[in-house]
Amino acid sequence: MADWGVVWEREGGDGEKRRFVLDFGRYGKIYSHKGVRLESREQAQALLDTIRILGQEIGKQHAVDRFAPTASKRHRIGPWLERWLSDFEQQVKAGERAPRTLREYKRWAKAGGHFDFWRNRSVHMVGPLASREYLKWLRLRNVTGKTAWNVVAGFRAFLGWLVEVEQIRAVPKVTWPKKLRSNPATIGPATQRAILDAIPEEKRGVFLAMALLCIRPSEAVEMTSRQLRGDGWITIDVSRADRGLYSGTKSVKNDEPKTLPLPDELAEWLERWVPRERRVAGGRLFVNPNTGGAWAETSLKRAWYKACKQVGVRVSLYTGTKHSTATELRRQGVPLDVIQKLCGHRDPRSTEVYAKLADQALVEAIRRPRMRSAGRSPGARS
Repeated sequence: MADWGVVWEREGGDGEKRRFVLDFGRYGKIYSHKGVRLESREQAQALLDTIRILGQEIGKQHAVDRFAPTASKRHRIGPWLERWLSDFEQQVKAGERAPRTLREYKRWAKAGGHFDFWRNRSVHMVGPLASREYLKWLRLRNVTGKTAWNVVAGFRAFLGWLVEVEQIRAVPKVTWPKKLRSNPATIGPATQRAILDAIPEEKRGVFLAMALLCIRPSEAVEMTSRQLRGDGWITIDVSRADRGLYSGTKSVKNDEPKTLPLPDELAEWLERWVPRERRVAGGRLFVNPNTGGAWAETSLKRAWYKACKQVGVRVSLYTGTKHSTATELRRQGVPLDVIQKLCGHRDPRSTEVYAKLADQALVEAIRRPRMRSAGRSPGARS
């Protein structure tokens, strides 16, 4: 490593001063230090020694790239996106990140994807002005609202990784799009009950957990018998769920586990359908009986929508279980702070949505046309 890289002198033409170049062979050349020409051999040798020492710590290529001009091809975002995705994939294999998130990032990073705006730009060009142009570019692609917010959040995650690998000193400020909050069209308890009953009993357990415990699909899918307590309570491991299916946004969720009472109907289902040996071994509480393994996103949705079709309604899995249960609890007068704790919301604004939905349900119930006795006019008196 000590003899890696050489200094050679380059004569200036047309009256220009001579300059010195650091040549690192296939790793590239360095012509300046932070934009300042290397005009003396001593200056060039000092920089060479610095890069040699750094190369021992982070590798030759990264050391040379660190001193390349900010506009250099080495700083273009495209190749760094590929490195980020490769690193993210390793985290997914280790069970530290969600596969679904990786699939989204790969889709956005491919040619023609939502990250394409940045591909040929330098990592040092990212900032408020460039990100405003990025939002305009996304709008032209009809990417707005929540999708635009998710895309910008994904790109910011990439910027955070650049800081971790020491390619930039700090995450630059970016302009965020407005994230419009939509109120889901929830269903009442009778409709929810009908859908649950339409799901074959051997498959019903995971859906009961979502509806009765007011939890996310990822939390239900990842539940194991180790979370069951002997006193009739169950612990929901949020951190484990965030690494798996349907991973949520931690910015509005609590990272700490929550302990809830086990509903009688769910306890009876577990007693009937979860073999004792699986419980003793700490296995999953809910497996797909068609495969004998963990529930996949597509399998969950298929079973849910099939039941919805039998009942004659169309509602998403998340809305029909957790959102609808929380809305009904609020309609019954359960305090918002209790619902917030049940749902695992860190931000109370997430829980306030259920209050609005419950109020809306009351208005619709009051305004619903009422049955009149046959042959009686609206103004008739009894």
